[in-house]
Amino acid sequence: MIVKSEHDLTGIVNASKVAKHILNVLAENSLEGVTTEFLDELCKKEMDAIGAKSAPKMFYDTPCYSFYSVNNCIVHGVPNRKELVKGDILKIDVTPFYEGFVSDTACSVIIGGEELNAAAALMINNVKTSFQKAVKLCIPNQNLNEIGRAIENNTKSGGYFVIKELSGHGVGQAVHEDPSVLNYYEFRDKTKLKNGEVIAIEPMISNRKSKLVTKRDGWSLATRMGSLTAHYEHTVLISDKTPIVLTE
Repeated sequence: MIVKSEHDLTGIVNASKVAKHILNVLAENSLEGVTTEFLDELCKKEMDAIGAKSAPKMFYDTPCYSFYSVNNCIVHGVPNRKELVKGDILKIDVTPFYEGFVSDTACSVIIGGEELNAAAALMINNVKTSFQKAVKLCIPNQNLNEIGRAIENNTKSGGYFVIKELSGHGVGQAVHEDPSVLNYYEFRDKTKLKNGEVIAIEPMISNRKSKLVTKRDGWSLATRMGSLTAHYEHTVLISDKTPIVLTE
């Protein structure tokens, strides 16, 4: 999406506020003994109260309102009745549709607190730092592949691995729009960022090099070797002044 009017700007800002709110509610309720099925019911209640809808349900007919990925599952985890336990690393991915606009955000939460899973806490810190380094490059006419370079370099510096099969994307009026925002450097990509463009930057990493597999539910994407994974995402507006992180 390219923001071309005040209507566009107001729309994506408001949708991003909704995404941020719902993600915060879900993260705050991600506790020991809670199920991801309960979290998704809570997500629906929040969306209904606000007047938002689930963009994944609208565009892809998903079996849930948001996604909840535990431990080696990196994205698109489908809710279930298994209780979360202390030390689990839970990735929550929220993508609401609100008044004609779509925003996308995700975070990684350690159930019971960071002190219960020091390895996961280090991974989460790395994936957040990758995002922070990448977002500084979000200026008009910047090469898009510099985002991937920043994420890949920071991931490697921590001893982690980028999950190359997954990427960020344009967003705003659909869940996935052009361009693809890779989490690694692709020298052949000559795409340049545009003023007013809205993209979702979402580094996804693992502590072992492993390809993804799709679980039996047909949605959940997990690492084959059972490695731990972390995910962090924000919707970003490219501006000629400074990048604007809409969901932060």
